[in-house]
Amino acid sequence: MANYSFSFNKVNKRFFNVELKDGKKLQVKMPTKKVFEALKELQDMDTANVDAALFYDDLSTLCAAALSNNMTKEKITAEYIAEEYDLKELTDFVKEFFVYVGEEVDSPN
Repeated sequence: MANYSFSFNKVNKRFFNVELKDGKKLQVKMPTKKVFEALKELQDMDTANVDAALFYDDLSTLCAAALSNNMTKEKITAEYIAEEYDLKELTDFVKEFFVYVGEEVDSPN
């Protein structure tokens, strides 16, 4: 009878490379389930019926959480995101992040 094993430490991973406006470079990991679901919820939201300020705050918080999940464990705050990035930049980030996530999930490796 053969012995089989699996190590989560040996899973082949690719990262989402992000350069922030201040020049800081991050290798962002796949999002946690909680962050992924919250970002998906925001993406699917009907923005015509939402308080814009609350939406922006939620988006800043979730982008900060996604960016903080990086290889160097650099903490990115929602305050920093809200001060430095506009709505267009954040929505573009989320779109590209979902492309990365989708490609990683669909990748056979």
